[in-house]
Amino acid sequence: MKRQKDSNPLEFSESKLKNLLISSVGWLALKRLLTQLVLSLSNLILVRLLFPKDFGSFAIVLFLVNIFWVFTDLGLGKALIQRKKEPEVILLRTIWWTQVGLAILVAGLIYLISPLFAKYYSGALSSEAVFWLRWLAFSQAIANISLVSWNLLERSLNFKRILISDVSMILMTQVVTIILALQGFSVKSFIYGFFIGKIFGVFITFILAPWPWGFGWRWEKLKMLLSFGVPFQISTWMGIVNTAVIPLFLGRFPGPGGWSGPAAVGFVTWALGVGSFVGTFALIVDQIIFPLMSKVQSNKESRSKVFSWALRVVAIVTFIAVAILIALAPETIKIIYTDKWLPATSALRFSLIQILLIATTTLAMSSLLAFGEAKFFRNMNLLWAILQWAFSIPLILIFGFTGVNLAGILVSLTAIWALFYIKKYINISYFKILKFPFFASLLSAIVVYILARLILIDNILELLAVSLLGGLLYLSLLFLLMKERVIADFRIIFKLLNIILGKFKPI
Repeated sequence: MKRQKDSNPLEFSESKLKNLLISSVGWLALKRLLTQLVLSLSNLILVRLLFPKDFGSFAIVLFLVNIFWVFTDLGLGKALIQRKKEPEVILLRTIWWTQVGLAILVAGLIYLISPLFAKYYSGALSSEAVFWLRWLAFSQAIANISLVSWNLLERSLNFKRILISDVSMILMTQVVTIILALQGFSVKSFIYGFFIGKIFGVFITFILAPWPWGFGWRWEKLKMLLSFGVPFQISTWMGIVNTAVIPLFLGRFPGPGGWSGPAAVGFVTWALGVGSFVGTFALIVDQIIFPLMSKVQSNKESRSKVFSWALRVVAIVTFIAVAILIALAPETIKIIYTDKWLPATSALRFSLIQILLIATTTLAMSSLLAFGEAKFFRNMNLLWAILQWAFSIPLILIFGFTGVNLAGILVSLTAIWALFYIKKYINISYFKILKFPFFASLLSAIVVYILARLILIDNILELLAVSLLGGLLYLSLLFLLMKERVIADFRIIFKLLNIILGKFKPI
C-alpha cells in the first residue's frame, strides 16, 4: 500500500477496516443531521403553537423520570458492545430481563412517589403533573424492551439501521406531538407524542435487529458485565447532575425577572436547543475527530494536522453562524419564534457564546480521550457538574433564568484548559488558526447589526437577505485573508458531505 499523505485527514480509508470506520462515521453524521433537522423544524412549529410554560413543564417531568432511569441500564448495553466475544443467547436474555425488570421496578417507584414531586414544586406544575410523571415512566419502561436490539446494532457497527430506527422514532414522536398541539392538548401533546414514539421505536428496532428472545437469566453472566458497565454508568450520572440545576433549582426557586417555574425552564431549554442547532456542524466534526485521532495517535505530525484541520473548519463554519444569530437575535425570535419568546433574547445570546466555547474545546476533549486520557476526561466532567451548580444558584438569584446560561459560559471557560493540556500531544498555534475566522465573523456581525437597526427588519425575506449579506461579507473577508487555506478546507468539507451521503467505496 502506498504511503498516505498526512496533510489530508480524510485519507485514512483505503483499507477495508478504514473504509468501515469512515462509513460508520458517515452514517452517524447523517443521523445527527437528520435528527437535528427533524427536531428543529418540528420545534419551530411547536414554539408557535405552545407556550414557554408547556415546554418547561415537559422538560421538568422528563428530567425527573430520567434521574431514576439511569439505574435501569447499569451500563449493560455498553458492556455488551465492548465485549470481544460474540454474545450467546443466554447472555442476551439475561441483559433483557435485567433491563426490563429494573424498568418495571423504577416505573413502579415513580408511580408511588410522583405526588411528592408534584408537592415539591408547590403548585408551579399543573395539577396533572402526577399523571404526566406516571405516563412518562410507563413510556420509558416500554422503551427498555428494545435496548438489546439497539445495542446489537451498535455492536455490529450497523449505523445505517441505527439511523433508520432513531430518525423514524423521532419523526413519529414529533408528528404526533404537532398533531396533538394543533388540537389544543398543550403539555399532553409532548406526553402522548413521547409515548407513541417509544412504542413505534420498539417495533422498528426489533425488526431491524431481531434476536432469539425467551426466558432465561444467569447471575454469572450479569456479574461479568457489571464490572465494566457500572463504572461507565457513573459518567452518565455525572452528566445528569450537571444539568439537574435547571429543573430542580430553576423550576422551583426562580430569581428576579418576572418569570418563574416551568416558564423559566422553558426559556432556558429553548435557548439551549437553538444554540445546539447552530453547533450541529461542530458536533458532526467532533464525531469524526475521535476515530481519526485514534487512528493517527502514534504519529505526532499527523495528529497535529488532523486537529488543526478540525479546529479550523469548525471555526470557519461556527463562528459566523453564532455571530450573525447574536446580532439578529431579537429579529430572529420575533419573526420566526413569535414575541412570546422575546424574554429569552439574552439567554439565547449567552447560549450561543457557550456553543462557541464548546465547539472548540470539545474537539480537544475528544482528542484527549482518543489518546487514552480517560482520567482527565472524567475529572473535567466531574468539575463541570460541581461548577454548574456552584455558579448557577447565585446567578439565578441575581439575574433570573438567564443566570443558567451565564453559568454555562463560566463552566465552559474552564474547558479551555483542555486546549492547553492537549499541546503535550500536538504542535499547534491557536492564534494562527482562529484569528482570521474570529476577525471576519466579528466584522460581519457588526455590519449585520447596524443594517438590522437601519432597515428595521420585520419579515422573513428581509431577515434572510441581511443574514445572507453577512455571510457573503464573511466569505469575502476569509478569501481575502486566507484564500488557499479556505479552498483546501472546503474541499475537505465537501469530502465529508460525500461521506455523509454515502458516496464512498463499498466495503
